[in-house]
Amino acid sequence: MLSEKGFKAFVALTSHQPQSLAINSGGQFGASVPGHQGPRPYAEEAAGWLPSTSAEYFINLSWDEEPVVRKTFERSAQERLDRKTASEFEIRVLSDSDPDGVKQNWLHGIGLSRVGDDTTIRRLTRRLEDRLPPSVRFWLKRVRKAVERRWNEVTRKWPEPWYADLHQSSDSNDAS
Repeated sequence: MLSEKGFKAFVALTSHQPQSLAINSGGQFGASVPGHQGPRPYAEEAAGWLPSTSAEYFINLSWDEEPVVRKTFERSAQERLDRKTASEFEIRVLSDSDPDGVKQNWLHGIGLSRVGDDTTIRRLTRRLEDRLPPSVRFWLKRVRKAVERRWNEVTRKWPEPWYADLHQSSDSNDAS
């Protein structure tokens, strides 16, 4: 298992040399040992945050011999797509400032509630600080609440230490 420090190194490397990370994670670190996944799932996890042009270096992990690596590849690719889709929906939803815009972008709000994450929640919260007509404000609050429900469900499925740390910090903020 790669340490947290090792994973951070992978993430740092991806922002500077994605080709190097792909080469090193692909064959040199345990790929030929059956049952040993090495750092390949971590490389793919890090690659999930790369722009799609750099992520192409990791396509070979989609048919890796280890099921964990393939599953990580699929999850990473889906998360990258969700972030891209959320960004496109956010542009439409956050630009609304009148009731007609709400009608035009209603479906984008529904879509955003299905792919949004914590970044979406922060952006919606900031937008709600602006002067908006009551109908737009009401709609944006509904979209934010739906994204929060989805995001809470997603984070609940994460490994226990992350989930516990995330909710302990929010509980301590609520107590203040």
